[in-house]
Amino acid sequence: MAHTALQVADKFIRLGMANGQHFTQMQLLKLVYIAHGWTLATSNSPLISNHVEAWQYGPVIPELYHELKYNGAREIPNPILNTEAIFSQNEEKAINFTFKNYGNFSAYQLSDITHAQDTPWSKSFGKSDYIPNDLIANHYKELYQKYMSS
Repeated sequence: MAHTALQVADKFIRLGMANGQHFTQMQLLKLVYIAHGWTLATSNSPLISNHVEAWQYGPVIPELYHELKYNGAREIPNPILNTEAIFSQNEEKAINFTFKNYGNFSAYQLSDITHAQDTPWSKSFGKSDYIPNDLIANHYKELYQKYMSS
């Protein structure tokens, strides 16, 4: 069952806090997108129910952006939801994998990753407002194959 992007962002905030780390809204936007991609690649089901849009500065989940934009570039110090969402085992794996492998990257490093050449964003920007889940899934399946073969 897909979650809201806000629930996934809240999960990253809680993981970060447990590890003495805080994220900015830009980092959270990218981490949620990446975790969504890994979930699509490993389970063929979406992590989030929100649409991902191809904005000038990369993939953006508008509802999450509008909820967090008031923070600007400041780190978000506390959970944003009162109740923590319950995730499936596969969703937890994808979120934890994303946290472990991407959680120490700056907002700009994450941005470079998510809108590099041949990414779903680069294939969608200027052509479509939305980045389709099948495009995201295919990209992360390719990354998964490279990851598993190394």
